[in-house]
Amino acid sequence: MDQSLTDFCRSHEIQWNESPRLQLPSRRTWLIEDTKGGRWIAKRTGPDDRNPQLLKGFSVMHPPFHYPRSVADPAEPFLLYPFLEGKVLAEGLFEQSDVVEQVVEVIGRIQSIMRSLVLVPFYQEILEGRGGAGTGPSMDRYSLGKIMFVDDMQKVSRRKEMAESYQWMQQCTEEYCTSVRSLGIWPDAPLDVYREQVKNTFSIHVPVVGSSLSHTAFHPEHLILCPDEQLGVVGWQVEPRPRFYMTYTYLAWSLLRSRQPAPADYYRRYLERSSSKAFYKDHHQVFACCLLEQACKWFDEKTSSSYRVPDRNLDEAGLLFRECVLNAAK
Repeated sequence: MDQSLTDFCRSHEIQWNESPRLQLPSRRTWLIEDTKGGRWIAKRTGPDDRNPQLLKGFSVMHPPFHYPRSVADPAEPFLLYPFLEGKVLAEGLFEQSDVVEQVVEVIGRIQSIMRSLVLVPFYQEILEGRGGAGTGPSMDRYSLGKIMFVDDMQKVSRRKEMAESYQWMQQCTEEYCTSVRSLGIWPDAPLDVYREQVKNTFSIHVPVVGSSLSHTAFHPEHLILCPDEQLGVVGWQVEPRPRFYMTYTYLAWSLLRSRQPAPADYYRRYLERSSSKAFYKDHHQVFACCLLEQACKWFDEKTSSSYRVPDRNLDEAGLLFRECVLNAAK
């Protein structure tokens, strides 16, 4: 038992009858059942972890989905929040068409929130100003200088995010292509062609509007269908990623674990519909990236998991990867 977790819970007046249970496969997340019948999640955070502050900012943005509402200060060593009740999508709901539609809608909502995060301090200032009316003259919240300052902050943040997204994709493509070759899967995959595409494409890292930030763990193990039929989003890890990354991460994860007789058909049709609207090559190139990433991650995790991806699913994911690369080259 982690003594620091014991001390942390004591400081928040949480007592338990049984020791907290480590939530596998995570090595830093515990489920706590207290003596009053409440259930809590405690997740260790690091000094550079910006997620506690991000989640605190959500309380100002009022997102239309459930998320960890920590009762701990962002500077504390653990994120502590009430357990989110519901069904984890990974347990069988992830391929239902109505669920997929709901997931895609939430992705759009998350992206909108990410674009607005830079405004959180100013929203908070306005809210605090309401409570302090009549206490004296306040600073002009809408001065030209303040607006220009926010605009400059956004521009600097976007440039940094785009550069980090490009670098991430470069590094991961090299790593995953090497892994695929060493594992002997997808022997006919056009890996060299794909590496050149990634190296020579920057447009997928330029957001159409706003931000390149993404919830990087966006797959069914981190999504919960709550009793009120809203989605709950947990496992937050926000980093810059290419356009469409969240959607295709979810679909690539789902394809590898599909129980459908022809698992790639649904995902191929989804890709065709989405790429017919705009950014054709971008859709195919990013889906290829997510297929490559999720296949390699599954191989990394399979030694600690009893679940086995059917060879058919892995083969079909390889075929779809090949199609994406070839279509992006047109």
